[in-house]
Amino acid sequence: MRPPRNVAIAVVAPGLAGVAGFVDAIGFITLRGLFVAHMSGNSVKFGVAAGHGTLSQAAPAGIAVVLFVAGVAIGTVASELAARRRLRSVAAVVFAIQALLIAAFMVYGSTLLHGRQVRGHSIGGFYVLAALAVVSMGMQTSALRQLGGRTISTTYVTGVLTSLTQEATNYAFWLHDRGGRDKNRSFLSSVLGLGGRRDARNRVLLLGAVWLLYVAGGVAGSFLDGKIALWALLVPLVVLAVAIAGDLVRPLEL
Repeated sequence: MRPPRNVAIAVVAPGLAGVAGFVDAIGFITLRGLFVAHMSGNSVKFGVAAGHGTLSQAAPAGIAVVLFVAGVAIGTVASELAARRRLRSVAAVVFAIQALLIAAFMVYGSTLLHGRQVRGHSIGGFYVLAALAVVSMGMQTSALRQLGGRTISTTYVTGVLTSLTQEATNYAFWLHDRGGRDKNRSFLSSVLGLGGRRDARNRVLLLGAVWLLYVAGGVAGSFLDGKIALWALLVPLVVLAVAIAGDLVRPLEL
């Protein structure tokens, strides 16, 4: 496989996955079981609660999905406007807004905590915090969607695990002729549009790193939340600051 035109993305993507796992874990604890990055989970929670007729329980999950979509839209619009203005570092703009939202969640949320959670579902408390966290994750989703022309996600892992398994299978079943030379295809590569064997290997390594960092972020977020509450969010803010600085020095290709 030809190396990505901007190898920096291969480093930034796992880092952003760690940010997502970290923020999702703290959001889940603080907002009493509401996912701020995992919209499949929120969609199921909404469906179950609505099916049982408990609309008061369905509302937070349903609103979270709407907020996530809004975050993706905001991030996409910000990227579009930055590109139209011919800004050199488009990703830095999105990451900066995301960092501001997470910082606001950290500072404002610290004034509302009872133990490790926010009580009730007040608009000025619970829903403002939910909006800050969920919109920030939606923006991150819009900021980095491709690596070397291939889709990659840093805010949820279902798609990552699916792609990881397909790429690993593509690598394992790559065809060779009797002389050991590549035939430049596997059956899966033809059906799924996957790349060559080297491409598959590189993708397995990248996607594996994304999944591991997402999980590691969740573990670290949960652990540090128990120690220093929402001030633990300083960790993902530092990661985002590094990503912003990196994009300013060497712009990512989105």
